[in-house]
Amino acid sequence: MTRRRFLAALAALAPKPNLVLIISDDLGYADLPAFGKSEIPTPHLDRLAQTGVVFPQAYSTAPICVPSRMGINTGRYHQRLGVYDNMYQPEELPLFAFAGPTLAEHLKKQGYATGLVGKWHLSANRFPPIGPTPEKRGFDEWVGIEGGMSSYFPPARLYRNNQPFEAPEYLTDFFGKEAVRFIGENRRRPFFLYLGFNAPHAPLEAMDGDKTGGESSSPDRRTYAGMVRAMDRNVGRVLSALRECGLERNTLVAYVNDNGGGGNHTPAHTRNTGRNAPLRGFKFDLFEGGIRVPMMMRWPARIPGGRRFDGVVSSMDIAPTFVKAAGGELPVERPFDGVDLLPYLRGEKKDQPHPVLCWQNRAWLGPRGAQRPGGNKYHRAIRKGRWKLVQLADRKDWELFDLQSDVGEQHDLAAEYPEIVRDLEAEFERWRAQMPGPVKLP
Repeated sequence: MTRRRFLAALAALAPKPNLVLIISDDLGYADLPAFGKSEIPTPHLDRLAQTGVVFPQAYSTAPICVPSRMGINTGRYHQRLGVYDNMYQPEELPLFAFAGPTLAEHLKKQGYATGLVGKWHLSANRFPPIGPTPEKRGFDEWVGIEGGMSSYFPPARLYRNNQPFEAPEYLTDFFGKEAVRFIGENRRRPFFLYLGFNAPHAPLEAMDGDKTGGESSSPDRRTYAGMVRAMDRNVGRVLSALRECGLERNTLVAYVNDNGGGGNHTPAHTRNTGRNAPLRGFKFDLFEGGIRVPMMMRWPARIPGGRRFDGVVSSMDIAPTFVKAAGGELPVERPFDGVDLLPYLRGEKKDQPHPVLCWQNRAWLGPRGAQRPGGNKYHRAIRKGRWKLVQLADRKDWELFDLQSDVGEQHDLAAEYPEIVRDLEAEFERWRAQMPGPVKLP
């Protein structure tokens, strides 16, 4: 028996790992020390970074909430469902119902207890929920907000297994306590916890004791910092609960932000002062500031920690990584577009997880800070190796950037390298031909 087969046999005998997925909402890329310079203290996410693996080149599938969360939950390009934006129109609402199995559905079949705490946002931005709510997509229980916008203070409206109730306390703390409850109640069986914070998405609301920042910080930035601190505190509660239950070593924890930070230049309903520097752009953009996201993983029993993985990865990779960690097989029908990252993190694979990634999303157009959905106009982008090609909806020409030397996408090289533009455009069109067209809006 080879060493690899021997180790695989041992792994098969080991107890199934617990799986925890933590998602933040609109956090600025630079607002965690592992990814940039920030004045906001985040000791618990710092500890996750220091003991796990940090992915400095991680991407979401979209620069906006609903499609990015579809990518996370299905492990597939959301364009395969015909989804290119948040779902607002009645004809768009059923699309997620026809998706392949979600991560929760895969894990439930493998005997996992499945629980969702926090933001779902895959049943439209409406109350009561419309479309497939979490218990129809693999979750044994869920508590949280269904849509994308919510106040953080009581009486914020929540649902517990489709029954509405009022939040008893500041929302982020309530979500942290519910997550700890789920861990405690399921500690004797393998579980999958999906903890979807809505922090630090607007509205800017923080408890006074959490607000922080230097004299140069604006009141909004200090409030944003308080929201991030509250989220970090509750990440700490979850990590402590795993340790106190004796589950820390055999729990795979993944953290990811849903899309780029909101900054001060997005529409008013989503503005939050998040900082993406040195990346260009913000939420809604296909520049790096809209789609490059903080992402980390930790599994002390199986993955060497305290390091960075510099390959190009995607939030779509979380689903296949969790399925394989749980001992499952990757689906043949409706296969994942994401990849299992475990062989890369254990040094068994040396190639790029994603030689190519593509994006196409409905544009939000207009002056900065006053954009509106752009109807049937789309931004497009492709990354291949060091090169990234971007086409804005209101422009005919592509822009070409060398991310290896220009991560801020300041220097358009399309005129200097027309052959690279042609090659990448052709590759993008091959990808695009695999995807169903978006729902046409009035």
